[in-house]
Amino acid sequence: DLDGMKFNRVTGNYRCLPNSSINEIISSLLFTLSCESGLTCKTEKTQNIEVDAKLIKYSQETKRIDLSVSELATYFTTEVYRIYKNVENRYNGICFLLDEIDVLDEEVMIAPFLKSVIEKFRFDGFSNICFIVSGITGTITTLVSQHSSAQRLFEQLELSILTNDDLRSLMISSLDSVSTKIDPNVLNSIIDIANGFPQPVHLIGYHCFRIDTDSFIAKDDYLAAVQFVILNIKKQEFQVRVDKLGRGIGFDILKTLALSDSDFVDTQVVYAQLGNVDNSSFYGVIGNLNKDNYIEINSRQGLGFKDPLLKRYIRIINNYSGL
Repeated sequence: DLDGMKFNRVTGNYRCLPNSSINEIISSLLFTLSCESGLTCKTEKTQNIEVDAKLIKYSQETKRIDLSVSELATYFTTEVYRIYKNVENRYNGICFLLDEIDVLDEEVMIAPFLKSVIEKFRFDGFSNICFIVSGITGTITTLVSQHSSAQRLFEQLELSILTNDDLRSLMISSLDSVSTKIDPNVLNSIIDIANGFPQPVHLIGYHCFRIDTDSFIAKDDYLAAVQFVILNIKKQEFQVRVDKLGRGIGFDILKTLALSDSDFVDTQVVYAQLGNVDNSSFYGVIGNLNKDNYIEINSRQGLGFKDPLLKRYIRIINNYSGL
């Protein structure tokens, strides 16, 4: 509820990856804020983060900083003030989005940083700023585990997953607006991959449309789009997640699930296919894979991938046929 006020805030954003550091988050938030403000934004400049040298670079300037949370917060707020001062006559505030913070490594202390930043803005009387932090259910619990005040600083808004009908309507209405049709089987395949979330529909749908040449999205367009997304857009994220597992029981479980053409595999079937694995170790690893959002556990159907695109990535790197 904006109490009748028009939303006209300049934005900064960052989509977290499993190997993201606090320095990269700060750098990207400032860089995108600068770009959205219409200030100098040279995309050919790489973001060079040199932690050991205590340097953060987000544009053509280099700032020397202390890596303590309080100093990072002071540095960040100072830069935000500097950027906003140039555009405050055109906007009525700032909105930062941090997406998928649930994938951050545990040692990335995002909650203490956000607490320090928010309290610094409040102390300075700068109230027209907000942070939207998104992730899977339970994200607020992770923040609270890092800092108890997270529960007080953030209002939790839980969004329900979309129904298949919702996703179907989203896809068809978008394609209708550009006079494009889609094979019903392809549409169902995209909805299956989406697993109730809109982002895969947007991502795969866009690349299907981009690849299509005849205003009809067919199976070959879909397969090409999925492969492009996996090997170009999601590859780094997926490889980091695979590397984090190593080549132990966890990875063997994922390979077994990826080899199956079914969405779910009976738990005992997976256990039997692994061979000589201790029963307690097996169930312990399954619990960790579920906790870390690699797999989901269905009491009736067994084990399946949380992200169907990760399943297809593992099929590709292990030379399994078919997406």
